[in-house]
Amino acid sequence: MCGDYLDGIVSTTCSEIPQLHGATSISRSRVWFAPFEQCASLANGSVSCQTCNDGLPSCGSWNPRPNTSGVVEVNRGCAVLADGSTACWGDLALATFPLPVSHLVAAFALLSDGSLFTRHGLRIDGIDHVTDASQSSQGLKMPSACAVTSDTSLYCWGSNDFGQLGDGTTQERTAPTLVGNGFLQVVQTPDNTNDAAACALTTVGSLVCWGQTVGALTPVALGVTSVQQLVVQPSASPAVTDILGQFYALTVDGTIIELSLTGGKPLTIQ
Repeated sequence: MCGDYLDGIVSTTCSEIPQLHGATSISRSRVWFAPFEQCASLANGSVSCQTCNDGLPSCGSWNPRPNTSGVVEVNRGCAVLADGSTACWGDLALATFPLPVSHLVAAFALLSDGSLFTRHGLRIDGIDHVTDASQSSQGLKMPSACAVTSDTSLYCWGSNDFGQLGDGTTQERTAPTLVGNGFLQVVQTPDNTNDAAACALTTVGSLVCWGQTVGALTPVALGVTSVQQLVVQPSASPAVTDILGQFYALTVDGTIIELSLTGGKPLTIQ
């Protein structure tokens, strides 16, 4: 794992980053089908993007994104400015939000009042005071999503064919459903049709996972403790057959633990 990351979107090659000096965050616009756009926010408040056709490192040159300045964060086709306003492009160009955006998380915009909106400006009803969220790629079916609230509650909704919502069922949920309490962060595999799974960081620093790869419909402890952050890294190619990704756990002593989630194999700690 190398390069900068933001909300689970990690640069998957070390060779791309040195060509762009002063990058503070980097994000892909999508990982399901090629071509895709990769953008980075720079220390001077601007945004540069490159287009990749067949996965890294087959990418074009970095070019400035027009009409972006004062940017503090970029993620999947949107940038947050210092005043909480957003600058979005592509199919998100018309996205608007009723309040300042405090953070871009996965496929969502987290507003200053803790409400959660899709990137197209639609509010996720039934959940408030959100502190973290994660969503799988949509792919061929409805995506799965989870969010953590300020009282450490974990809610999930969407596709649930493989138990990736962690609510003990394989029933699709159209609205946020309470999974449990005592959580700080949640991440999901990019793929929602193969090896769909999710992991979460608890308030005591332990790691729990659930879903198809784990073989559990509810969160189960993996025996990993002293974790301070979770990251999911998409694979180098956005091709449908190769986007399962990897989970990583960063412990308080700086150790990075890789959690293998590819190839239909049981989740293992490496």
